[in-house]
Amino acid sequence: MKYEFPVKAHRFTNAEFNLKKAEYVAKYGYEMHIPGFSDIVKIDLKRPPTDEEVKLYRKKDIDALGAHRYEEIKTIMAAKKQSYLRMMGSPTPTWVSNIGTTMTLLDDINDSLGTLSVVFRTVAHLLPATIGKALLGPAGWALTLADIVNVAMTISTAPVTYLTAKADLAKSMATNPFCAEAKVKRAKRLKRLKPSKGEVIEALQVTNSIFGIGLSLGPILGAFIEAFTGPYRVLTGKKVTVKWPIPDLTQLEADSIQAIYAASVLNQGGQELSPEDHTKTYLAAEAATQVLYPLFLEYHPLDMIDGLENIILPAKKPKDPLTKLLFDQEGLAWPSNTGHLHTNSQYVSAGELMDVADGRIEASFQEYAQTQKHTLLGQLGMQSVNSFSENALALWEGEDQVEIALHPVAKACFKLIDHGFSMAPTTNDKQRQCFADFIMYPPAKNAEWTFFEIIRLICPKCGIKLISGPKH
Repeated sequence: MKYEFPVKAHRFTNAEFNLKKAEYVAKYGYEMHIPGFSDIVKIDLKRPPTDEEVKLYRKKDIDALGAHRYEEIKTIMAAKKQSYLRMMGSPTPTWVSNIGTTMTLLDDINDSLGTLSVVFRTVAHLLPATIGKALLGPAGWALTLADIVNVAMTISTAPVTYLTAKADLAKSMATNPFCAEAKVKRAKRLKRLKPSKGEVIEALQVTNSIFGIGLSLGPILGAFIEAFTGPYRVLTGKKVTVKWPIPDLTQLEADSIQAIYAASVLNQGGQELSPEDHTKTYLAAEAATQVLYPLFLEYHPLDMIDGLENIILPAKKPKDPLTKLLFDQEGLAWPSNTGHLHTNSQYVSAGELMDVADGRIEASFQEYAQTQKHTLLGQLGMQSVNSFSENALALWEGEDQVEIALHPVAKACFKLIDHGFSMAPTTNDKQRQCFADFIMYPPAKNAEWTFFEIIRLICPKCGIKLISGPKH
């Protein structure tokens, strides 16, 4: 299926954005407003305190701050401490030894979301009541091949019409990173940067795995910022060639780059972040692709800068005054607790950081998805991951190079529904897995099982009884 980038905005000037932000804050305050989700899933983005406000907060000068603002800062501080304790409780030593950097990256996510929420239009949506009930219940969001069959058949046996069932199923599958597949026709840019990654995304991939690849490119964007701000350090014996003129980055674009870089690093662990913080990183990454798309059309970093991967990135150091206060209260010498996660080094090349991310991001997301498969927060997060994955391919290789498809198992389920069939409620996980395994190995390469092969061969082999499904 031909892919279209979901949001095609122009490059906002700083003046345009400041006006838009003022209008947004007047309407929504500092909350991230997500149509359909906002009444249920709150993404709170309280205005971070200034240095002067933190000084007053430290002194407990409520009169000078105002009671409302004092309580607001107190709430921000409590949430920050919760995040800190989660990271310090990590079984991975590098999270503890680099807590100054990781907390700073989380600050970057919160700061960038406050900016990005103004122009962000997520494609995530609340699913219809029928399917929503199924996914919040025992079925859950489809994460495995057997899950795909279970969700499809649960929807197909709901008391709805054929058209409703098919539309609901299409919505649930198309926005699920475990059910949607994507690839690029030619990975021209990524092959030049990292041949192995280019080859992987030229083959059809479930977007869950594309997410890991897309987010692992975060350090390359970090190098892009360094190339703009220079002077920058480069690996010994390597070189970086910049083609001029370099465009002036707006604050919105700079924040978007920082958001993807921060999301890349923060998703390289287990569950050191809360589900809410994980979801924030996914939303920030999705939003950032929308902001960067028009910039990349005008000045693509992989076309205009050779050797980005050779730029050395310094580890982030705390800059948020409330984070510094937290570290002081915890007796942590924060200047000595910084470094790149999993390397413990202050200076690492973008290319090496990209390699460090390999496999870690996808594994972290798998854990999140497993724990959040029955929640609305998880549905929002997973839809954002799917959208980011598709957008990232378009960002790096071009919209015209991206192709989207439905997972083969989902397609097979559609064939049953199209012909008025569903699996009996007595179908168990072993039978569903058997069905999925057959579907994944058709009789010939690049072929699909026909409807008649599914009902006459696969279902009997797996002991699956078919019943009448929703009526046309």
